[in-house]
Amino acid sequence: MARGQVPLDRVSRQVKAVHVEIEGEGDDIALVDAVLAADRFVGSRAIWGGERLREAVVTRAEPSAVGITSIGGLLAPLTPDEDEALHLRLGPGEGGVSLLAPIAPGLYEPIAVRSHTRLPLGEAITVTGPGVLAFDGERERVLKPGQAATLRVARDGPWVIDVHATLEYAACVGLYRNDEAAGGSPEEQQLQQDGG
Repeated sequence: MARGQVPLDRVSRQVKAVHVEIEGEGDDIALVDAVLAADRFVGSRAIWGGERLREAVVTRAEPSAVGITSIGGLLAPLTPDEDEALHLRLGPGEGGVSLLAPIAPGLYEPIAVRSHTRLPLGEAITVTGPGVLAFDGERERVLKPGQAATLRVARDGPWVIDVHATLEYAACVGLYRNDEAAGGSPEEQQLQQDGG
């Protein structure tokens, strides 16, 4: 990659991101999930208690994952490559389902899911406080009573290199050849000429 011998556009992809616009405040972003919990202050750490979860938008939903993405994955798996997100409305309600989900390593919690819907890229949903918004299980922001936040997913996150595709490409074009009888690969010969 550093030498430019493997084209970045062939072995990488741009990931999805959840953009969050909070009424009257600065924006925020999440790469995997944005979750609204029924807490009134930051740092309660009760956000992972299933009964506290209200809504979530996830960019991936994997049944083998641990955390909020596992909830969606147990209902409607969604890969990082799909151009959609998943909106989960959580908590007891008519027509919902109850799951036993791995929300932390070694911790399975009963989670009530009122609904789960695919969310096309660019389509917005609005959540309203009071509550705490958590971003990728790291940062948290408080929503005051009646304060709205708009969540929208776009494929404009960071670029991620696919290691398998990179190694496969390099092998297919002969970047690993070391033909000693011929004085090494063309790349090695060039390096030797350049003094490397």
